[in-house]
Amino acid sequence: MDSASGIGLLGPEDMHHYMDHLQRLDAKTRRLRFGHTIDNAAIQAHCLKLVGEGAQVVALSIDGLVRGAAEISPPNEADDGAREIAFSVEADFQGCGIGTCLALKAVSIARPSPVTMICSADNNGMIALGWRIGARFHKSGDHLECRIDTERRAHSRDGFTDADGLQPAIFALARGYV
Repeated sequence: MDSASGIGLLGPEDMHHYMDHLQRLDAKTRRLRFGHTIDNAAIQAHCLKLVGEGAQVVALSIDGLVRGAAEISPPNEADDGAREIAFSVEADFQGCGIGTCLALKAVSIARPSPVTMICSADNNGMIALGWRIGARFHKSGDHLECRIDTERRAHSRDGFTDADGLQPAIFALARGYV
């Protein structure tokens, strides 16, 4: 990404910005993101693994720092080519639409593959996000699997579109201008 504020894909050379973002997450947000506690060394290993697997990372930067991101896994051929997406938004930036913006962008990139999200049953933010973007839920132990049929949604009245049009509102909220 080449802008101080914006949304876009990070290349492998930018992965350190994503790693810095994950390391800024507070303990609760890290647990909800990864499903367990995780230290900085594990975050570094996670980011290296993403590069090796060819995963894509969509990041939302504000004033040059990644404040929210969505990981998009490569297609899982064992699951109809589904791509898993995972989100993180720093605590001070939650509740102002960044997760929704990232979700819409990530799903538009993942299309035509179906999309899955896995979260703990107590992750109210992810559950609400799943409902907002039309996920179907399946409970598995203490986790929920959310599945989005991107092709069905692409042809519906409320189909997925590029989320870039939301940027001005999100940045204004995040910076406290409104």
